[in-house]
Amino acid sequence: MLRRIDARASAEWKIGSGRPRSAKTSVNISQVEDLICSQDDAPGTLKSPREIEQITGIARSSVRRILKKDLAFKSYKRIVGQKMNADCRVKRLQRCQELLRAFSQ
Repeated sequence: MLRRIDARASAEWKIGSGRPRSAKTSVNISQVEDLICSQDDAPGTLKSPREIEQITGIARSSVRRILKKDLAFKSYKRIVGQKMNADCRVKRLQRCQELLRAFSQ
């Protein structure tokens, strides 16, 4: 570190020093974008990060990084929710009104 400061009067790294980045190229980003999204003429053809890794040879962590930072995708997990029908809505309304009456006194 001191040698670098003495030689260049700066602690900054030289341009091009360090390991070259090869995963986040524009070609790889467009390739991941094509595979992650369903095509208009073929719905349901999207691929998971694991499948994209196998097809392209890009590491799964790099695929996730491309999806999150470059393509602004967010990962989510589907969860099963309660189906609301008319009876459930009526019961929920009654219980909420009971709670309001109980806590407003």
